[in-house]
Formats: sequence, structure tokens, C-alpha cells
Amino acid sequence: MATQRSRDLAALALAALSAAAALSLGRVFSSAEFVLPVLGAAVLPHALGVVTRRRAWSAGVTLGLSLVGLAAYTVWVVEPATTHLGVPSAATLEDLGRHFDQG
Repeated sequence: MATQRSRDLAALALAALSAAAALSLGRVFSSAEFVLPVLGAAVLPHALGVVTRRRAWSAGVTLGLSLVGLAAYTVWVVEPATTHLGVPSAATLEDLGRHFDQG
């Protein structure tokens, strides 16, 4: 059976691989402004996975945390100016809806 340390190292290796894949998008973008948001999106799922595995949370709790993490990260990266101390407001939801409608 794998030890906790080996599981954490495997998650770290996967996060590093995801980060490398994210950084390979450098040829697609004209500036380096994409780096932090894309790295965050690449590493966040692995970090959430480590937390849920260490705490031995159920699949339902893991899914719920992943959805909340996705929503929070989307708000904080796409529309940070419309939040109040990081908490989404009605303006945040309106602006996100506009972004989704426009593609």
C-alpha cells in the first residue's frame, strides 16, 4: 500500500506536469499575462485533490469542493473587481453571465 508521502509526491508530480503543459501555451499568447491565471487553474485541482485525499472525504464532498473551487477561482480570476473582499456580488454574476453569453 502506498504511503501518504508517495501519494503527495505523485500529486506534486502531476501538478508539475500540468504546470508545464500550461506554460507551453506561451506560444499562443502575445504577452505573459496568462501565466499566473493558467498556472493557478492547472495546480488548483491537484491541491484540492491532496486535501480531500488526506482528509479521506467522500466522493460527493470532493465533487462539491471541486465545484466550489472552480466557481471561486473563476470569479477571482475573471471578475475580481466586482467582488467585495473576494465575495461575489450581484454585479459579479451579471458580468459572468455577460462573459458566458459573449463566449
